[in-house]
Parts: sequence; C-alpha cells; structure tokens
Amino acid sequence: MKALYLLLPLTSLLAACGATPTTEETVEKLDYIDLSSVELRDRVKDYWNILTRTEPQYPIAAAKKGLAGCVELMTIINSEGRAQGYKVTSSYPKGLFDEAAAQSLST
Repeated sequence: MKALYLLLPLTSLLAACGATPTTEETVEKLDYIDLSSVELRDRVKDYWNILTRTEPQYPIAAAKKGLAGCVELMTIINSEGRAQGYKVTSSYPKGLFDEAAAQSLST
C-alpha cells in the first residue's frame, strides 16, 4: 500500500515533466549582431550612419575638481533610430559621469 502512495505522485511528476515545453521551444531567437563586442567594434560604421553626435555636458562638480572619467552605456535603438532606455555597463569614477552620459542619448 505504501508503494502505491509513492508511485502515484511520482507518476504525476513524470507526466508533468513530459508536458512541460523545453527551453528551446519557449525562447524567441533574436537575429542581431552585438557591435559592442571587442571583435566587432570596428564594424559599427558598416551598420550605422551617424547623423548627429551629441557630446555629454561635463558635470560642473567634476570640472571644479579637475576630474576626468568615462562611461560605457548599452542601449537599444528602436525602429525610429532613437535610443530606448540604457544601462551603464561601466564607469570611472563610478557614478560621477553616468547621468550626463545618459542625457546625451536623449538628444
């Protein structure tokens, strides 16, 4: 009788696993090239025409202290060619120039 109590849940679990779609079935595959990779950065000019270039505003606090730094952002370009959202992937000094760099995306 104890074997029946163990067999029933085990059978239900196996049936549920068989009905669950695999990862490959549920993941939508996107066709894109990651131009931020080190190997492909030189190929940006093959895919994009830069119409305008907006330099970020230098933060006053950083200028007063004589600080320099850099920010690397990742963004998505929508179908109208505009930046849609962003993520700071790295910055130095951390957080000092992030907002100014992000604001330059919206212009």
